[in-house]
Amino acid sequence: MLHGLLLDQKGEFFIEKIELSQSSEVEQREVDEEAPTAGPFSATEKATSEFRINGQLAPSYLPQTVLEKILFIGEAVQIFQTLHASGAHPPLASFSVSSGYQLRADLMKFSWMLTVLQNQPILQLRDFENKIEYIRNVVAQHLWRLLVEESNLVGHLHVMKDIFLLGRGELFLSFIDMADILMKQSPTSTTQHDINVAFRQAMIKIAMDHEELAKQFELTLSLPPVQSSGVSLKSKMTNSWKYVGMSHKVSWPLHVVLTPATLEK
Repeated sequence: MLHGLLLDQKGEFFIEKIELSQSSEVEQREVDEEAPTAGPFSATEKATSEFRINGQLAPSYLPQTVLEKILFIGEAVQIFQTLHASGAHPPLASFSVSSGYQLRADLMKFSWMLTVLQNQPILQLRDFENKIEYIRNVVAQHLWRLLVEESNLVGHLHVMKDIFLLGRGELFLSFIDMADILMKQSPTSTTQHDINVAFRQAMIKIAMDHEELAKQFELTLSLPPVQSSGVSLKSKMTNSWKYVGMSHKVSWPLHVVLTPATLEK
C-alpha cells in the first residue's frame, strides 16, 4: 500500500492484479475493427492489467469501504512511484520537488504509524480504520495537486468538451465544409490522412492551437471489411461520414480520470 508494489507470490493478499490475456486483446481488436465507427482508443492502448479486491480473501472484520481505501492508496502511490522513476514521463517533470519531498516524508510517517499498529498485541480495528482514512486523505491531496494543479485537469476537460464532445461548433462546421466533397466519394487508403489535414486546417481557421491538439485528437476512418469474394464494400460506398470516428490520446497521468471506460461512454 505504501510502496505501490504488489508482492504476493502465493496469492494471499485481498488485492490482486488481473492480466488481460493476449487472446482477449486479439478478440477485442477484431471487434474494434468490425465496429461501424472507430472507438476512442485502439486495442494497443488498452490497459494490460488492472487491480481489484478479492472479497474471498478479505478479512471478515474489515468493511468494504476500508478495502477500497487501501486499494486507492496503493494505486495512487504507484502513480507517484512511476512519476519519480528515472526518465519516466518527462512532460511531468514540473511536479514540484517540494511536493516529492513532502510525499516521501508522508510515506515514512505512514510506515511508522502502521508499524506501531503492527506491534500491538491486539489489533484495534477502529484505530486501524482511522489511520487508513488519514493516509487516504493525505494521498488524495497529493493526487489532487498532481492532476488538477500540475497537469491542468480542468483545462484538459475544457479541451475535451470543445473537441472530443464537439463543443466548438464553428470548428466542426468549418471541417464539414472542407471535407464534405471528399467524404461523399468512395474512400481510399489516403482518406483518413486527408480528413485529418482538413481538420487541422479548420483549427487554423478558427485560431486554435492545432499543433498541440493534433497530438491529442485524431480523426479515424473505419472502412468496411473485405467480403468473402475479395471485393471490398468501400468500392460501393458513396458517403464516408458514417465511418468517421475520433481517437483521443490521454496524457499521463490524466489517464487516472479519463480511463478507457470513460472514453467509451
